[in-house]
Amino acid sequence: MAETIERARGYLAVILSRWARPGGHAASTACIILTLLLGFGLRLVSWDGNPLHPDEALYAHWARLAASGRDLALLSVPVDKPPLFTYIVAFAFRILGPGVAVARFPSVLASVLSLPILFTLARALYGRSVALLALVLYATSPFAISFAPTAFTDPLLVMWGLLACLLAVRGRWVGAGLALGLAVATKQQGLLFVPLVWGLGRIAPRREGQARGRPWRFYPLLAAEGALPLPVVTVPPPIPFARSFKENTDSNGALTVRAGFPLTPACLVGLRRLGASDGTLRGLPSPQRGEGERSSSTLSPKGRGKESPVSVPSAGGDILNGRDAILAARGQRRTCLRGFLKRPAHRLETDGKRVRKPALRVSCTYQPSDFIRWLRLLIGFLPIFALLTWWDSLRWHVWPSFWERSWIAYGGLRLTVPGEWGERACDWAELLAYLVASPWLTLVLLLSIALLLGAAWASRRHLTGAARADLVVLGYGASFLLLHGLVSFQPWDRYLVPLAPLAVLLLARGLLFPLTWTKSRAYLAGLILFLLVTLPGPARNAALSRLPVGGDHGAYAGLEQVAAWVRTQLPADATLYHQDLGWHLAYYLFDGGPEARWYADPTALAEDIQRRSRPAYVILSSQASAGGVDTTLALHDMGMALMYGVTVNEETAFTLYEIVRGVNP
Repeated sequence: MAETIERARGYLAVILSRWARPGGHAASTACIILTLLLGFGLRLVSWDGNPLHPDEALYAHWARLAASGRDLALLSVPVDKPPLFTYIVAFAFRILGPGVAVARFPSVLASVLSLPILFTLARALYGRSVALLALVLYATSPFAISFAPTAFTDPLLVMWGLLACLLAVRGRWVGAGLALGLAVATKQQGLLFVPLVWGLGRIAPRREGQARGRPWRFYPLLAAEGALPLPVVTVPPPIPFARSFKENTDSNGALTVRAGFPLTPACLVGLRRLGASDGTLRGLPSPQRGEGERSSSTLSPKGRGKESPVSVPSAGGDILNGRDAILAARGQRRTCLRGFLKRPAHRLETDGKRVRKPALRVSCTYQPSDFIRWLRLLIGFLPIFALLTWWDSLRWHVWPSFWERSWIAYGGLRLTVPGEWGERACDWAELLAYLVASPWLTLVLLLSIALLLGAAWASRRHLTGAARADLVVLGYGASFLLLHGLVSFQPWDRYLVPLAPLAVLLLARGLLFPLTWTKSRAYLAGLILFLLVTLPGPARNAALSRLPVGGDHGAYAGLEQVAAWVRTQLPADATLYHQDLGWHLAYYLFDGGPEARWYADPTALAEDIQRRSRPAYVILSSQASAGGVDTTLALHDMGMALMYGVTVNEETAFTLYEIVRGVNP
C-alpha cells in the first residue's frame, strides 16, 4: 500500500511539473476559462431586458400548460414544434417558477455549453490553436449572443447538433445518433444536421490511439485461447510502463496492431476473430540491443478462415521510467477496444536497477464500414424518434401531427421560381452580414473561404484531415444556403443560427492558416491586434440588443405592464379583444383575467360585441389605430373610453379601451 501511494505521488509530481513547464497548457487553459466566462457574461446582459417576441410567448405558454399539470401532453393547443424544448422550459418553471428570465434560461445555458463543445470539436478537427481562436470568436459571436437570451429553440438545437458532430468525429456513432435524435426532438431542422455529422465523422483524422474502450470483447477471446498461463485482467488498468502504441486501419476495416511486446499465436487468433485480416506487430527497441535493432520471427496462427503470416517480435520492448510512462499515457487515446493483461511478475536488470517488467499490453483500432456507421447512428437515433412519434400520436385524435402543423405554419414549402431568386438572395445576404456583424470580419471570412478552397485544390491529391474538414464545412454551408434559397423558407434570422459556429470555424482556420508556412511573430501580433479592434464592437452591440436579429427589440415593450393591469383591474367575466397579441396575452393572462378574443377587423369586432352581453374591452398597439375602430363602433351605437395606456420612449405603445354600448353617433 505504501509503495502504491509513493508511486501515485511520483506520477502526480510528474504531471504537475509538466503542467508548470513553459511548454505546458497552463496559459491556454486560463485563456479557455476566461473566454468561457466572457461568453457567459455577454449572454447575460440582455437576459431579462427585452420584451417577449411572439414566438417566445407562444413557447412559454406551452411550457406553462405542461408545468401546471393542466395539459401535460399539450392536447388543448395546436403545436407545430417537437416537445423537448417545451418540456425543458416547463421543468425550469417547476423548479424556479414562471417568468421571462426562467423561460430563456435553457437557451442561455445551451449557448454557453456550446462553447466547450465547439472548442473540443475544433481541437479534434484542426488542433488546439484553431480551437482556442474558434472559442474566442464564438464567445463574441454577435449571432450567438443575440439568440442566447431568448426563448427560441435554436440555441438548444445548435448545441445538440455540435454534440452530434463531436461524437461522430470521435467515432461514437451511437452517441451521435442519440444527439441527432435530441436535435430533431427540439426542432424539425435537426434533420439538416445529418449531412454535417456524417461528413465530419467520415473524414475525421484518426490519430494514434484514438480512444474507445471495449475490453469485454477482447478478454474472453484471449482467455479462451489460453493466451497466457495465468491471465489477470485489471479494469481499469494501471498506467502501463510501455511506449505509446501506433495503430492504423484502412478504409475497409482491416486491423493493424503494433505492440512493444511479443504476442502468442493464440493472441493473434483472437485478434483475427475480432476482425483483423492481417495483424502486423513490430517490436520496440530492446534494452539489451541497440536503439535501432529489431528482431522478429514469422508464424502463421491458425484461426477461422485462411492463414495469414504475422510478424512477431522475439524480444521485449523498452522499459521506461515512471515519468516517461506518464507522458506516454497522457498522449495516448485508444479506440474501440483495449486490453491490459498481466503476466506472472518477474524483474529485469536495467541500468543497475531492478524494475518490474511491464504488463503485456494489447491495443488495437477497428474502423467500421460505412454500413456499420449508419447502423450505429440509427441505433442511437431511432429510440428518440420513436419516443417523439409516440408523443405525437397521443394528439392525433385532436390535432394533426406537429409535422403537418409546421408545414401549414410555413405556408407550405415549394421550389421558388427564378424570378424570386434575386430578392431572396438579397434577403438572406442581409441576414448573413450579421453572422460576424463587422465589415472587416465579413471580408476576412470571405478571404478565408477563398484561401481554404485554394489550398485544398492545390493539395487535392494528398488532402490532410484538416483540409477534408474544411471542404465538408464549406460544402455543408453552401448546401444549407442553397436549400434555403431555392425552397420557400421564410427569410428569418433564426434559421441561420446553425451557420454561426461553422462560420467561426472557417474564420479561425483562415486567420491561422498563414502560420502554416510562416512562424512570424509580427503576423501573430498583428492578428491579436486585429481581433482586439474588430471583436468588441459587434459583441457589445449584440449584448445590448442593438442588432436587428434575435428576439424582440422594443416592438412589444410595455405590453407586460398592460397585461398586469388588466389581470388585476378588469372583471374576470370580461372579454378583451385584440388583433395581433394572442400569444402574449395567453402567456400573461395564464393565471387569471378576462378572456382574450381575437378579431379580424373593426366590423367583426362590432358584430361580436353585439352578440355577447359581457363587458368588452379592446387593446390596441398604437393610438393611431384607434380611429378606424372608433368609427366602425359608432356605426353600431357603441363608443370607446380610454382606460389605461403605456408610453415608451415618449411614444404611445399600447392603449386599453372600454367598449361603451348605447352611444348615439
